[in-house]
Amino acid sequence: MPQWMKFKYIRRPYYDENGDIVDIAGRMNRPGIDEFYGGGKVYPEIIKQKDKILERYQDDTFVYVKLDITEPEAKEIKTKDKAMKYQASPKIMKDYNHKDFKAEILTDQEAEDLKESVFGIKILDSGVMQ
Repeated sequence: MPQWMKFKYIRRPYYDENGDIVDIAGRMNRPGIDEFYGGGKVYPEIIKQKDKILERYQDDTFVYVKLDITEPEAKEIKTKDKAMKYQASPKIMKDYNHKDFKAEILTDQEAEDLKESVFGIKILDSGVMQ
């Protein structure tokens, strides 16, 4: 039976032309031009397995996915403790742990409530989305 899961994604930092990490807070709405690159998000490995994803939604902090996996597989993903790295800039690798995604298993009702309250999707009795 498919399982709904919720993951908090990790934000990638921005970097300058030298590959050094920069803090962009306070750089908005000021005169001059600042050049920086990067940014984005780091997602859990299961998100890369497109054949397992039945539905996917995300907001500014979390990604919600309905996965074609069993309950024991979902529990394994939730409790996974694996040290990993991502490329933060051309010259800097950052460490993180799979636990940083703060994985949660959601019930079908919790997922439906989120779809309606957060994403504005309401399932009608006829199965049509509004």
